Amino acid sequence: MRFGSIIGWAALAACVAGPALAAGSAEVRYQQPERFVDAGDTPRERDANLRLLADQLQSLAAQNLPAGQSLQVELLDVDLAGYVRHSSRGDLRVVRDNHDSARIWLRYTLVSGGQTLRSGDAALSDLASRRSAGLDTARGPLGREKTLLADWFTKEFGTARAATN
Repeated sequence: MRFGSIIGWAALAACVAGPALAAGSAEVRYQQPERFVDAGDTPRERDANLRLLADQLQSLAAQNLPAGQSLQVELLDVDLAGYVRHSSRGDLRVVRDNHDSARIWLRYTLVSGGQTLRSGDAALSDLASRRSAGLDTARGPLGREKTLLADWFTKEFGTARAATN
């Protein structure tokens, strides 16, 4: 009985994973992230933040690009929304106005069957930061930046159905 349950779960997992395997993909790279305007205060925080941004792009590609298409993205620079306020109770990222907006510079190439379908550079900025103040906790870590990437993806490649949290 236990063996049959394992097979049943494996079959269910294969059915669920099947469509994800057939979806598009994304490869995200960055050069000299230590020179980025503001990707985090420490190397550890920077690496974690860049991983979250890469995960967002990979999720968007997997859920929205047709099978066989691959999005190659190079993050050229990142300036996270706000600034870090250090206190004895911990660090807090504060966003006050449009000057504290998220900014991401990237270069991308969409490839299918070895042929380039589209490529370009993009300078993304969330100039509406002040109007959406207070929503960051609901959107999760790097909510503004993930939303910025999802909005760009939708504009560039079509509807983005990926979660931004």
